[in-house]
Amino acid sequence: TTRAPVFEMTVRTDITPTVSNAEADIRFRAEDIGRSASVFTFAVAPQTRVVKAASTEAPLVVRKSVPASDKDTPVACVLAQLNASGQLQAVSASQLQAYVSGVLSAQGQSVSILDNVPTANVAGATFYVGYGSSADAMINDGINRSVVTVPGEQQCQPAPPQTGWWWYPAEDG
Repeated sequence: TTRAPVFEMTVRTDITPTVSNAEADIRFRAEDIGRSASVFTFAVAPQTRVVKAASTEAPLVVRKSVPASDKDTPVACVLAQLNASGQLQAVSASQLQAYVSGVLSAQGQSVSILDNVPTANVAGATFYVGYGSSADAMINDGINRSVVTVPGEQQCQPAPPQTGWWWYPAEDG
């Protein structure tokens, strides 16, 4: 059986070998309209494409990447956000920065995920948009959807969670 999407979303992308663009128009669930919340954009990206976080908190490792061929070695897929320079920066769930915050309205929200970002900087990453009272709530409650996976030698495409994102810290991925 196919699960219904968590929330409605319309996506527009233009991914070329040099530049990547992606936007999403999201519609909040009826039960969330009128509540205060934040909208987040984030990625699950090959650790080799991600700049280390400035803090001492370790990035969230979601899983191993899917190699393009049997000869390639999988790498860790980590939670990341784009920084002002268009680079993926490793983050933990508690470090995610909101795209926008406020009262959720019936008109929804237009979100720019990739805005003329060099494709080489984000190759292999899967980008998401979601919302919640906090980043932790958005991740733990699974109120997020995949927007686009940028082609690359290593692909980070985690299976959609059944109820939030979770991991076992004693194991890789």
